[in-house]
Amino acid sequence: MKQYRFTPFRWVVSLALAGFYLHFIPVSPAKLNPALEWSNPTFDFLATAYCVPGITASGEVVAPGMVAADPRVLPFGSIIQVEAEGSRDVYRVTDTGPLIKGKRIDVYIPAWTRAIEYGRKPVKVTVLQYGKAHAPAR
Repeated sequence: MKQYRFTPFRWVVSLALAGFYLHFIPVSPAKLNPALEWSNPTFDFLATAYCVPGITASGEVVAPGMVAADPRVLPFGSIIQVEAEGSRDVYRVTDTGPLIKGKRIDVYIPAWTRAIEYGRKPVKVTVLQYGKAHAPAR
């Protein structure tokens, strides 16, 4: 039996073929621990209020119960619970804005005076349900 020696050329060809074939293997996302899938993660956010009427980035008319968030942190359609100063309210993420980056949210409050009173405050955000990654087409 003849012994083949692996030359640098054969190493390169072998690695290239392995990389080529690995490219076609489907990769499924890793599953979380089943015990953790039922928990709702809670994060510290900075909340402000806005009262500007109009159309949100997701194409809906602005209404109470909506918040603006960074879609990389909270995708459109996510349902969140915001806890601040003893109150606990549920909102849906439907909007984004140029100043909404990272762990910041804008809560829609229709009355200008109430929005000013809300001001800027730290809140606890519990994600009840994550939305889709992209806004629906208009």
